[in-house]
Amino acid sequence: ETQLLLDDIVLPEEIQRYRAVYEKAAEASQVTDQNKFSFAHCLVRSKAKADVRSGLQLLRELYDSTRSDDAKRDYLYYLAL
Repeated sequence: ETQLLLDDIVLPEEIQRYRAVYEKAAEASQVTDQNKFSFAHCLVRSKAKADVRSGLQLLRELYDSTRSDDAKRDYLYYLAL
């Protein structure tokens, strides 16, 4: 299963779709952990190193801002991949 996650590459069109949703939420000051995670998860599966770095930064922000041990575990899992 881990190998499948590592081999999963997101198309640029999908990244743009998630970016648009995230930016729209950010403009309205309505970013949730869920849409932030969805965008981050999309970015870390990009072929572009800059996107991957941005996704890792978002995951780190989520990890640092949550008090839930379960959420921290999930964010740490994706950071470790």
